[in-house]
Amino acid sequence: MKYNSSNLFEYKGYFGSIKYSVSDKIFHGKVEGIRGLISYEGQSVDELEFSFKEAIDDYLIMCEEEEIIPQKSKVNLDEIEVPIRLYETLFSYSASKNISPSQTIIEALDSYITV
Repeated sequence: MKYNSSNLFEYKGYFGSIKYSVSDKIFHGKVEGIRGLISYEGQSVDELEFSFKEAIDDYLIMCEEEEIIPQKSKVNLDEIEVPIRLYETLFSYSASKNISPSQTIIEALDSYITV
């Protein structure tokens, strides 16, 4: 497990957000870069990290039991730096349009850059 510059957990090729709810006094997050929803929570960062790992392990077990290919997070933060506010907007927008973040980026670049 490691943190990167965008405040994400990484485990087995999956990336997970790290957020805190002041009103609920709890840490929470979700796996980024996949179409489904895998969420987790904890009372502390250590508990959140454990919950994230457990959620990924449970997801992989479920995929194996149901004989389906697990999705992988399609986030490669080593090649491009994106401010976290844009990162969150990208995933929110993509989810609202039911398209992948990669497809959103491709469409945005297509509309911005004319060759």
